[in-house]
Amino acid sequence: PTATDLHIQLPGAATGSIQVFSPLGQLLREQSILSAHTTVPLGEYAAGLYVVRITTAAGVSTHRVVHASR
Repeated sequence: PTATDLHIQLPGAATGSIQVFSPLGQLLREQSILSAHTTVPLGEYAAGLYVVRITTAAGVSTHRVVHASR
């Protein structure tokens, strides 16, 4: 679980995009990946389960993230 920021570490010098979706599938955030370490701020969203989709040249991966309240 994360309370504020989601830290993502990718192998190598990856570039691509990250999308965050609500439990209902609504796109809440999209940001570019510019380095192997990327931070996604989640503090503005309510506690709950979110889906994070990471797209790079290596492919697409989807993850469930639990956002806990502070």
